[in-house]
Amino acid sequence: MSSSADWMVASTSSGEPASDEEAKNPEYAIAQISINFKPTGSERATVGTQMLVLVKNPTSGSARIVDWGSNGAVTTLRPFAHAVDKTMIPTFDDENKISQLMQQKEQNNDGQQQ
Repeated sequence: MSSSADWMVASTSSGEPASDEEAKNPEYAIAQISINFKPTGSERATVGTQMLVLVKNPTSGSARIVDWGSNGAVTTLRPFAHAVDKTMIPTFDDENKISQLMQQKEQNNDGQQQ
């Protein structure tokens, strides 16, 4: 597997180009990244994809990807738009939460069948 940043440009949090002044020390940047990998257990050739990412603090030592999207979707990127509250994600040692989610799913399925 390999990945690379193809390009990066300073931007605002809404995907608009940063002003010349903002670009000197941008709070956000948009980058196109490429990811290439060979599927496990496959004899197929390496496959790849490209996507856009919104990076917070791109020039610092603590840059973070805070949103992502398909190529061309520059103005749809927003900080934490794809974020999920961690309380919504069950862990393997949280059997009670998993049980509740399974019951909810069953209730939803029962409601759809009626």
